[in-house]
Amino acid sequence: MPNTNEIVNNPVPLTDEAAAFVSRMEAEVENNTGQKRFVETDRFVAEQGSLYTNLAIVKEPNYDIPSQKGFGPSSAVELARLDNGRRLTWWVSNTFEQEQLKKTIDGAIANDASYPLEVQFVRMKKVAKESGNEYNKLQIEVVNNGDAVELPAVPDDQWTKADSE
Repeated sequence: MPNTNEIVNNPVPLTDEAAAFVSRMEAEVENNTGQKRFVETDRFVAEQGSLYTNLAIVKEPNYDIPSQKGFGPSSAVELARLDNGRRLTWWVSNTFEQEQLKKTIDGAIANDASYPLEVQFVRMKKVAKESGNEYNKLQIEVVNNGDAVELPAVPDDQWTKADSE
């Protein structure tokens, strides 16, 4: 190993293209060191008996959000409206609906689907034949997925600076 007296530390001259690339990258790093932004989603409430279309599940739902009221865990599903890009959070708390949601998404992914998943669905009440008990049912279908889903940009009013409160 050479000693420090034998090392010559002369910078290698850059070509014009390489210098332009380095300048652009350094400017991007400098511009990105400011405040971080995140998307502030609207709450989506799916009413019983209505057909919902023109929505896409943006990424894998978080299936295990603990309840702050002592109930079982909820699922947080990030949706995007395909007409205007508005981002929504759909809280699915009913166990039967959570199971149907997960089963549908897992089945689509197992069949080579990828996010975003364009979906249509209906929430409804059904009556069990044997017991006569009423239960919630989620009838959901993946209509399209991946690159076939044109996901609009997040609207400007949904971007929030991380430090603002």
